[in-house]
Amino acid sequence: MTTSEDRVRQERRRRNTLLFLLLLCAVSFGTYVLLGGLKEPVLSEARIPGYVLAGKEFRGQSNDRELGILFEQARDLNARGQLPGTLAALYYQTKDANKGNVHTFAGVIVKDSTARLPAGFVYRAVPAGRAVRAEILAHFLVAPAPGKVQEDLAAYARQGGFKPANYVVEKYYGSRNIVLEMPVK
Repeated sequence: MTTSEDRVRQERRRRNTLLFLLLLCAVSFGTYVLLGGLKEPVLSEARIPGYVLAGKEFRGQSNDRELGILFEQARDLNARGQLPGTLAALYYQTKDANKGNVHTFAGVIVKDSTARLPAGFVYRAVPAGRAVRAEILAHFLVAPAPGKVQEDLAAYARQGGFKPANYVVEKYYGSRNIVLEMPVK
């Protein structure tokens, strides 16, 4: 048989648990907002000057550890000054992207395309021209999914009367500033 003291203790525990959960939700939502989770990407038309990327190509599953290693390698070479420039990646649209497959070229946008590259790295050029751009000013942990942003860019390009290219350039200016550019014709 439960005594009135036991009932009071159970009620206190329930109330404290509820208060803790409400506080946890408030802190989580506050963190999400501070990281920019409510910010929508800003879409615009742009002219890109053309880029030369030094990097490596990857084809496979988006959750493959090798893809993460490739990005880490480019970031480390950049941080050590061996590959100066802006961290970037080319993401090509593939028919089986909805199955988790990706085709990417990850590396660094470089100014000097005659410099000697680290082992395994090659150059890849992106021609100058018109593009549609999405600027994401949110931490990558809460930023919109890249696939969704790419779909929005393609739709934005078509609305503007352009034909979008089959790839997008992602430039990483920091943990809270990512720019995606999709060349258009």
